[in-house]
Amino acid sequence: MDDKSGRLKKKRGVTRTSVTKICKAIETELTKTDVNVDALEEMLEQLAVESNELKNLDSQIEEFVSDDKLEKEVKEVAEYTQKIITWKFRATKKIRERTKNVDSLNVPSSCYKESSSNIKLPKLSISKFYGQSSLWLSFWNSFESAIHENDSLSEVSKFNYLKAHLGGSALSTIEGFALTPENYEIAIKLLKERFGRSDVLINTHLNN
Repeated sequence: MDDKSGRLKKKRGVTRTSVTKICKAIETELTKTDVNVDALEEMLEQLAVESNELKNLDSQIEEFVSDDKLEKEVKEVAEYTQKIITWKFRATKKIRERTKNVDSLNVPSSCYKESSSNIKLPKLSISKFYGQSSLWLSFWNSFESAIHENDSLSEVSKFNYLKAHLGGSALSTIEGFALTPENYEIAIKLLKERFGRSDVLINTHLNN
């Protein structure tokens, strides 16, 4: 039992160090004048993975903690939990600040061909989606109502708009697809499967 407890604590030590490094990296990025949103998004994904691992280890180690050391254990767990919550909140807030006011997209006419030359393309105010599952539904609802269900746009035009409003891991998911009507449907399916799965959204909600 002591050997198992020791191994778990060593593993937790490594995970805690990783969490601290990620939080420090987020802090450093947030001090920059030109914040790299893609980098922040990647750090948040890494932090989420390490956070889940840390919770699992904390739960296992608690079984071996004696009553006289329980208070110290609880304080240490709370310290790291607060650190994760703080930097996750600050990074997410910065991402939203940088992406909430996206300029209207001007898609080159050479990229698509509409059935009528008089079609007026919608002026968009859709925040870019960088791959954070908790923001998927908000992004998709906005995109769906403004673009996806707009019958005046071709599938290729919709695909252009979609790519222009993605970044980070979300854009990487469909970046290699050519602009064709068939690929537009495939791209949407892939994005929904990766970022809109109910189990992912539930876990994200519970971890917030």
